[in-house]
Parts: sequence; structure tokens; C-alpha cells
Amino acid sequence: MAGGVYGLSGSGMDIDAMVKKMLAGSQTHLDKLNQNKTLLQWRKTEYNTIYSSLDTFNKDTVFNYKMQGTLMPKSVAIDNANVASVTANADAINFSHTVNVANIAQGAGMTSANNISAVPITSTANLAAHLGMGTNTVIDLTISDGSTSKQLSNNADGKYHIDGNTSIYNLVSDINKLGLNVRASYDATLDRFFLTSPQSGAANQITLSSADGTGTGGANSLAAKLGLGTSALVTTAGIVSSSAMVDGSSKPLASSAALKDLIGGTDTTLNLTLFDGTKTVALGGGSYNTAGKTINTLVNDINNMGLDIRANYDAKSGRFTVSPLGAGDSVSVTGATDAAGANLWNNGLKLANNSTAPAANFTAGRNAVLTIDGVALNQATNNFTISGVSYALKGTGPANITVTSDVEKTVANVKAFVDSYNKMIVQLNTEIDQAKYKGYAPLTDEQRAAMKDSEITAWEAKAKSGLLHNDTLLRTTVQKMRSDLSAPIEGLSGIYNSAASIGLTTGYYTEGGQLHLDETKLRTALQADPEIVNKIFSNNSTTTGATHASKGIGARLYDTVTDSKADLLTQAGTAAIASYDTKSNLAKQLTKSTKEITTWKSHMSDLQTRYYNQFNAMESALAALNKQSSWLSQQK
Repeated sequence: MAGGVYGLSGSGMDIDAMVKKMLAGSQTHLDKLNQNKTLLQWRKTEYNTIYSSLDTFNKDTVFNYKMQGTLMPKSVAIDNANVASVTANADAINFSHTVNVANIAQGAGMTSANNISAVPITSTANLAAHLGMGTNTVIDLTISDGSTSKQLSNNADGKYHIDGNTSIYNLVSDINKLGLNVRASYDATLDRFFLTSPQSGAANQITLSSADGTGTGGANSLAAKLGLGTSALVTTAGIVSSSAMVDGSSKPLASSAALKDLIGGTDTTLNLTLFDGTKTVALGGGSYNTAGKTINTLVNDINNMGLDIRANYDAKSGRFTVSPLGAGDSVSVTGATDAAGANLWNNGLKLANNSTAPAANFTAGRNAVLTIDGVALNQATNNFTISGVSYALKGTGPANITVTSDVEKTVANVKAFVDSYNKMIVQLNTEIDQAKYKGYAPLTDEQRAAMKDSEITAWEAKAKSGLLHNDTLLRTTVQKMRSDLSAPIEGLSGIYNSAASIGLTTGYYTEGGQLHLDETKLRTALQADPEIVNKIFSNNSTTTGATHASKGIGARLYDTVTDSKADLLTQAGTAAIASYDTKSNLAKQLTKSTKEITTWKSHMSDLQTRYYNQFNAMESALAALNKQSSWLSQQK
């Protein structure tokens, strides 16, 4: 719109200044609309900050104080750290346990016995030249992980072709792509090839087999070239039933199943001799009668023979396992000379016999064998949890384990709760009590342009102060939190039935409900009842239908903060959804405010256009009048 100082008519008026003055009232109204929108945005941001703090408080603090692990920590001592690392969760009973580990679990592994390179190795070296094999060799090789067997193949014929483009790293990759519980690797520094099982246990073995001999048979086989030995050496150190032992309905036999049923249903005397690689012992002294014996009886009798062998029966899978205790031990049957003994071992228990000693470069997968408090256990891994105590076996031998309540950690956890709670209370009270300064509205663009940066910062600090002063939502939250801490827990009997009874109390009124901890009182309560902190904080925390009054203070606080978060979400949304929040109360007010500003700006634009049009018309009229006056003067 044209403006400036009009001069063609001789008026000399500053029309821009005049229009600005005429719009001053409208601009004041627009400034107020913008200031109101800014205040709404500031309030929304303040609420969003409180929501985030309450959310963090609930997830990182309050939730943990509904859990036994935080409220009933345990301390575990072990007198032989070489046997195991032990921890205990809140479910563990304070007790002393005896542990004796005869054998730790291990994964199966095959390692090159010697250097395998026929030529210096590079990342792309041809595998045939590398291993000293013929070019364009075709390998028929099947690899098993104890439960699944797959044929190694890189060709449509289902076999493995080694040509000029195949390197040892291709072989590693192709084995690992089989999807078995077997991992291949090659170390160029050691010049060794490795096949390993990531999982321990007697059920996880590694075997190699070949249909035509080029995979495992003979000096020129792939297995021989890799220094891995043959499948016969692999199966020796741990023997597992080849298939499940089942009853008439094809369900795995129970460990209480009669032994006679495995050899035809009639009791008999067995001649069965076991060999562990060093000693030979006859089962039952050479005459083992099956009368009255079960599968479980056989397991115990084998384990009591004094051999470095451990038997186990898994009733879930229906499989019988016989494993060695030492890396150099083996398992074989040397004296099953009668039909009954051979029938039990080979057909009944489905165990193949192999008396060959294991290769030195082969590690058989085996279970951990141990006793805990006199109970014999057979575990597939070295890491397991029993009765709330978690074991990580490291070696063999005996150990004594003592589980006790960790009073010091309990006290430390309660102190951490007090610190976190007080931090939240202080933040809420700071917002509620913050001074509100009258006369400090958000700055307009014109005001901001006339001030220094330091003056702007100081002004806005006061303009933002007290946005949530005495806010009903925040005040209600603080009142409920204080009530959650102070009210006794309904249903708890005895003197310890509230936070105050174990040393958690609020301070002076001026502190706004901050907590104080009397450690002496807390320790006294823990001596009287090691579970009292759990009861005070977590009582009825997961009980459906429990009243707020009967819940522990941790459960109460969690409910209160969750409700407050819901109210804040309704009022202002969250910082995470700020960019697309249209449903919260403040978001709706901001949308309305934005529309009002847009409408008023359009109104002001129309006014400005009308004013300029009126001044333009006046200028045109004055110009015409001046022209007529000049003509009349010339007529004299």
C-alpha cells in the first residue's frame, strides 16, 4: 500500500504515521492476543516439564520400590570362589547351602591338531592349494550339532565344490550359514581351524560324516586336512540315546519306569561292564538283577560305581545320557557279553558303544554334574537358578554358600528413595510457591527491539515466574503424595505398620513435606523383621482389587503419580507430543488463540487498506482543487 509523505497536492502530510496512529488501538489488541498465546505456550511447557519429571520418578524410582529385589536385597558369601559365582534374588531364603561340583558344563569343540596350511595363507588363498588338496574337489560332508544334521553344499547337486575361487573363509562362512548350533572359524596366526558349539551340555555335540569318504575318510579328506579327526572320535566322550524311550502312547518314559520293560518285560540278571578310559568296573559286581529297579535306580547305580562317568535321564525328552567327568575320559561298554546286557545298552537305552579314546583336539559337549544340599543335579549349562539363588559355575570342588539379608543395601536403597522423593517434592513445591510478578507480560516485538539482551532476559525471567503458582493440579499431587507417605498401611499388624514406624518422617511445615530418614530406627526395624521394608513399601502392590489404604507406600505413590500424569496429559499433553498435540486443554486454547490472531490481523489489514484508500482519495481531490484554483487564477 502506498504511503509516505504526500506532496503533489501540497498537503505535506506523513500518511504512514497517521495510519499507524489510527491503527494503534487495534495493534494494542493484537499485542495482547500474542502475549496471551505466549503465556499459554509457556504454561504448556511448564506442565510438560512436570509431566516428564513425574514420569521419570515413577519409572526409575517408584516402580522399583514395588519390587522385592529393591526392598529385600540379599547378600551371598561363598568360601570357594573358584567353584562358582553366586547371587541371590529377593525370593531366596536366608540359608546356608553346600555345593559340590563334579563336572562343569562345556560346549563341544573341534580344533585343528596341527598347522593346516600347505602354502602361506592370504584372505583369498585358494582352499585346495591352501590345504594341499586336489583342484576342483567335490566334498560330500554332513555336519550335526547333536539334534540336527545338514549337508554342506554350495552347488545344485547338494555337495560342496572347491574350485579356484573358494577360500578357507568361504568355507567358514558356508558352515556358519547352515543354521546349526555349530560355529566355524579360522585363525591365520595359529593356522588352526575351529568348530565350536555356542551352547554347552551333553545334548550339544559336533559330528562329521561323509557318504563317499572325501569329507571325513582318509588322509586326503577335508576333515583330515583341517586336522579335525573323524566322527568316530567325536561321539566317544558323551553318549546320548539315539531316540526317545517311550511308553505305549509314545510319551517319554517316567524315571520311575521299570527297568525290565526296557529288555522285554521280564526281570533278568545283566552282565554289564563300564570303562571310563582308565578303570573298568562291572555293574552290580558283575551280576546286576533288574528286579525292583527303575531307570532312576540305574542312573544312581552307575553314578555310584566310582568311575569318572555320570549318568542322567531326562524324563522330558526320554533320553538317557552317559558323560565323562574329565576332558580325557571316555565312555564305553566292554563287557556286555550276554544278550540281556547288550539289549539294555543298545536297544533299551539306545546307546551306541564306542571304546575308542577321544582325540586330544576334540572337546565333547557335556552337562554340569553337581550336588546342592545333597541333591544330585545335571545341568546343561553352567548358569542356572535354583530357589532364588543364581549359580555361575567356574570349576570343580566343594563350596559353602550363605544367603543373608543385605541390611546395608536395604538402608542404602531407602536413602536413595528419600533423595529421589525429596527432589520431586521440591520441584513441585517450587512451581506452586513461585512468585508471580504483576505488570510483567511477555514482550511485544516493539518492546523487545528497544531493549538490550540482558534486559530482555531479566524481564522474561519475571514474566515466566509463577505461571503455575498455587496450581490446583500440582497442589493436589503434593497433598496426595504426602498422604501416601504418612498414612498407616491397613492390614499390617504390630508396631511396624507405617513409614514413620521404620524411620521415614516429614520435616517441618516449611519444608513442604520433604522426607527424613532415621537410620537407627530403620536398622532396628530390619533386625526385628528383615522383610519389613518390603511390607511397608510393597504390600498388596499387585493384588487385584486392593484398596489404596491397604497398599504399601510404593504402590500408593505409583498410583498417585500415574493419576497425576493422566491429569497433566489432559491439561497440556507431553513434550513428546507437543508438535502434534491437538487434544489437550491448552492445545485447544492455543488453537483458538491462533485463530483469533489470524482473524484480527486480517481485520487490521482491511482497516489499513481502507485508511490508505481514503487518504489517496483526499490527495486526488486536493490535487484537482489545486489545479482548478490555478486555472481560475490564470483567467484574471
